[in-house]
Amino acid sequence: MSLFPRAPSAAEASPRSRVQTALQGRRVLALDPTQSIPRLLKDVQGILLSVGQYETLTAEALRRLDPEVILAPLVAPHYDILDLVRDLREMDYRGAIRAYCNPLPSLKMVRAEVEQIWAECDFEIFEVPQMGDNLN
Repeated sequence: MSLFPRAPSAAEASPRSRVQTALQGRRVLALDPTQSIPRLLKDVQGILLSVGQYETLTAEALRRLDPEVILAPLVAPHYDILDLVRDLREMDYRGAIRAYCNPLPSLKMVRAEVEQIWAECDFEIFEVPQMGDNLN
């Protein structure tokens, strides 16, 4: 047994710690957040959080809010992340996009589709547990 346990890898880190690390100290625009997302973000230090809706997102709002990261569901009732990526590219958004979803068997296909739309996009998917799951 080591006196200095190694830090968990990104794959081993909890959903909460992965999200917190990625968003700490950043300007974040959360679009159409589910109930679990505020729970994940409540302890993130230095986060400047704005909340909005996809249907009302405009280029002017992006310029005004100037988010470093946009956090949105992978699939929502009226859009999916591919719709959002297309729109953000047209609005000349230059920040990161982080999608969240329940755990999926493979995320490679989604990442590949995003790259086809916008190869230079800083995109990642966070798999978060369902509401009843432990977020730690």
